Amino acid sequence: MQVAVADIGGGRRPRPRGLRSFHTGKRFDLAGDELTGNDTMSILSRVTDCALPIQVPLDVVRQRMGDDAVRMYEWFDRVGFAVDRAALRREFPDVDFQDFESWAKTQDWNALLS
Repeated sequence: MQVAVADIGGGRRPRPRGLRSFHTGKRFDLAGDELTGNDTMSILSRVTDCALPIQVPLDVVRQRMGDDAVRMYEWFDRVGFAVDRAALRREFPDVDFQDFESWAKTQDWNALLS
């Protein structure tokens, strides 16, 4: 799961008065869309208009990012994250959580891919 930085800070809408004191001392799990790696790459391929590989082989991940990254991706596949996104949205109805595709459309892919 991924979450936009803007959503961590309360989203794009102003927060109601008193929200800070209401949530002081509480812990919240944050989450965005629940996408597979293939879902993510499909969205990025569409948004960037570039043919991106659907699944990067783990040996390529190991070469470029190391063994820790491989263990992380293996954990994502085996276990993953468990966040009740519906409850999160009920708890924070004023936060306009951004989906991955909407976020991807706001990025300067020409600069990032060059």
